[in-house]
Amino acid sequence: CCQANRWPWAKGNIYRRALNLATGDTGTLKQSKIMKDVLEMTHEIIKLIKFSPRRKKTWQRQTLCVFRVLCPTRWTVRADSLASIISNYDALQSTLEEANDVTHDTEAKARIHGVSAQMETFNYLYGAILGGSVYISAIWIFGISILPI
Repeated sequence: CCQANRWPWAKGNIYRRALNLATGDTGTLKQSKIMKDVLEMTHEIIKLIKFSPRRKKTWQRQTLCVFRVLCPTRWTVRADSLASIISNYDALQSTLEEANDVTHDTEAKARIHGVSAQMETFNYLYGAILGGSVYISAIWIFGISILPI
């Protein structure tokens, strides 16, 4: 008698556990330098837009999308954050350009310029698209419904 025949659900749970370990905080995605940089940069982008009333208003003029704050302990929220960055990439770039023109504070201006420059690199785009795909696939496999239909 085989163990798999006794507990047919065990095979699915093993795959889910492995996927959770890969996508979780201590998982391989978080240990990858590109993904670590992408998640840090995404967090910085969201902070720049979300916590400044002027930039938030500029963002809302350009698109109807709402950014979801990147929660450091929830990997399921990362999919939504990365998807919103990728799907509204052009609007985000123009928001950052406009914010850079109106901002007079040198520290904020330097952060905006740094974020904008990092967004244009291949590593950020590749990591954001790859990470978004992996996280969304993981959500689909787990059957978690967090994304709007």
